[in-house]
Amino acid sequence: MKKELKENIQDELRQFIVKCLKVHGPWAVTEELSIFPHATCITKQGVVLGANDSFVSLCGYSKNELEGMHALELTNSDDHHLLMQVFANNRKDKYPLRLKTKSGESKHALVFPYVLALDGEVYRFAEFIDLTETVEAQKHLVRVLTETTTALSYTIEKKDPYTVGHMNRTGAIAKKIATAMGLYDENISNLILGAKIHDIGKIAIPHEILIKPSKLDDLDWQYIKRHPMIGYEIISDLEIDPLIKDIVKYHHEYYDGSGYPDGKNGKAISTEVNIITIADSLDAIAGIRPYKTSKTFNEAIEIMESCNNRYNPDIFELAKSLVHDRVIADTEYFG
Repeated sequence: MKKELKENIQDELRQFIVKCLKVHGPWAVTEELSIFPHATCITKQGVVLGANDSFVSLCGYSKNELEGMHALELTNSDDHHLLMQVFANNRKDKYPLRLKTKSGESKHALVFPYVLALDGEVYRFAEFIDLTETVEAQKHLVRVLTETTTALSYTIEKKDPYTVGHMNRTGAIAKKIATAMGLYDENISNLILGAKIHDIGKIAIPHEILIKPSKLDDLDWQYIKRHPMIGYEIISDLEIDPLIKDIVKYHHEYYDGSGYPDGKNGKAISTEVNIITIADSLDAIAGIRPYKTSKTFNEAIEIMESCNNRYNPDIFELAKSLVHDRVIADTEYFG
């Protein structure tokens, strides 16, 4: 019901914009929509045709200056590739974008695009929600959280000397996989942060189990399997991105449903959590434990490959190719 209502509203808005374009031209569209609290502009082939007063305030250019400017001139250079993909694919779902103002500063915006066809021409109307203050507040929180997690990671790894650096290495591997997949920078940042604390729940696991010189028995495993939920409980009340909490809670969930704590499977597990699961396994299998010797990443991949459908097949194949091409290399992580 909500989806149908949303689609109806969007269709009515498109029809209104097309009507304004036909009768009054692009500037009339943005003027008519000036009642909206957010910035709006309209482009054709990436060139600005019109913008409302809120967009003028957001970017710092006058309406006369804006007219004829290319959208790339108004976008942070780091997001040029993203914007070109948006244009090439006629993207219609919302996306984050960093705008470049006249003064040279960056503004973080969430963009809601509308692709409109009129007389054989393609117009793009977009609404921009300014998230700069929110993003800056999140960055401050992330800085504080990073310092806290670094201290916690050090504490955990002091307790379990055989996994010294494991969480950081998992983050480094996950970053390479996520970058190869083309994930947004914000998602990659949260991915790395989640990786750095994914085993935080081990702080409550008995020390003698963590350093046991032989293979773990069933009772030991019952303790070990508690660490994702313990970790989640530790961070559940923190005002952090939900993705970080999901990574801590679900990093032992497997694609085939054989994982824990909830036995999630397939599409019920997010892309980012799947990445962490693969990166975590790669480092854990390759790393040294009291009861086994270290292995190469190529050997770890072979072992993981024998686990049937434990890992997301598409992401696993990508990770396998990164190891094969030495983008993920043993010497980089183990010296």
